[in-house]
Formats: sequence, structure tokens, C-alpha cells
Amino acid sequence: MAKKFSKKQIRAIAFRIYGTCKGCPEDITYHDIKDELTYKSSIKRYLMNETKRDFLFNNIQLDQELIKILEDLTTEIDQFDRRRVALFHGMVQFPMTLKITASDEIKSYLDNFDLKNVQDELPYIFITSLLDVISQDGDIKSREKLKMISDIKEGNDEESLFKHFMKLHSSADHLANVSTTMNLGSKKPINKLTAMKILFDFEDYDFQDTEFKGGSSPFGKTKPLDLRKKNIQAQIHNLQGLSIPETIEELS
Repeated sequence: MAKKFSKKQIRAIAFRIYGTCKGCPEDITYHDIKDELTYKSSIKRYLMNETKRDFLFNNIQLDQELIKILEDLTTEIDQFDRRRVALFHGMVQFPMTLKITASDEIKSYLDNFDLKNVQDELPYIFITSLLDVISQDGDIKSREKLKMISDIKEGNDEESLFKHFMKLHSSADHLANVSTTMNLGSKKPINKLTAMKILFDFEDYDFQDTEFKGGSSPFGKTKPLDLRKKNIQAQIHNLQGLSIPETIEELS
């Protein structure tokens, strides 16, 4: 018996639990289930049993044991932060490694997305933000699409996705000297640490290894990152070095 699920199986199981069956707790998201199926977890161990997996796909009502497992899950990253991971990757991380690519080629990926499908939300954010960053003067249509999904998911709050998008833009001097980044034209890349502060509330302290504590050993290690920030960093790291199709698959 295989010790792990394929990505296709993970998406199918997660969508079955979240989008088709009855009994999934409201605060558990499709992406939470995907994560749990990817790494060692109680839900993964449960569904490695073929009989229990068959029951899942043959019945609308979830098994009570599975519901209990779902209720006991600690949500590692909520959907609010997931959207910002996709935005960070599209605006900050991915453009730094992207080779010269025609914007029409990138735009073509949008044709495959349906915003009514929960699996397409994060890839949509990634592609629209990437298109805006690599365009010489910004891509108005991409901004409009990003604002649309921001309004739908988060409204017009001061901390909404689109407001964060605009803060990232204003944080960089886009009209300064020509950047060495291949796909950014005359724009300067957005500073990674600044973006982490804007999107995820990171502080300078979070990036320090040591701090002054006084006494006979005046310097010591800083406190470890909280679980939320650790998980955000891990998600960002997982996207590093992926191609556009690989990123879309990872975010789906």
C-alpha cells in the first residue's frame, strides 16, 4: 500500500470532504484538508485505509470518526493568509526568478480558471498579481480582476487583499533605476522583508537570530517564531523555484 497520496488524489479527497459531502466543520477549509493529506496527520492515516476511503466516495454523509478528526484539527493557515501567500509569490518571490516571458502566455492561464471553483482562487491571485508586476506600467485589467476577488472575499476593509496589494506597490520605488531583474523592466523589485511585514505582520525582531539580554552572557537567541508565522514561511518556501504550472498545481 502506498504511504502517501498523489497530488491528484489529495485534491479529489479534499474536494470530496469539503465540497460534496455533509458534515465537514465550517471552520475547516479545502486547503486545510489538502495540507493534512500531504503531511503526517490523523486524517491521512484514517484515509489510507481503503475501506474508509471507499466509504467517503460512496456516501454523502461523512463518517462520524472522520468528522471527529476534522473537528480536532488545528487550522495551520487560514484562508486570509493563504491569499496573501499567493499574492506574495506573484508580486515578490516569483518575479525574481522568472525568465523573459510574454505576458500573453501568462494571461492564457486565466482562461482555465473559474472563480466559482474554490480550487482556482489562489492560482487566480498569483497570476493576476504576477501580470501586474511584470507589466511596464502595471496591468489595469489584472488589477481590476484582483480587486474583484478581493471585494468578493474580503470587502473594502483597510486590511483587504487589494489594499495590501496597493501597499506593496507603494512600498517600492517602481520608477527608479533599471532593475537587474529580468522581467521587471524599469521597476524595482518589492523588498521581501517589507512585504512580509505588510502582508503577515512580521516584525524586525522576527528576522533576528540573537538579542541583547544583559548579564554575564549579554546576547542570546531570540524567541522562536509563532506557529502561524512558521507555517507561512513554510508555505512560501514550498513555492520557491516552481514553474508557473507547478505553482498553479501547488496552490490549487
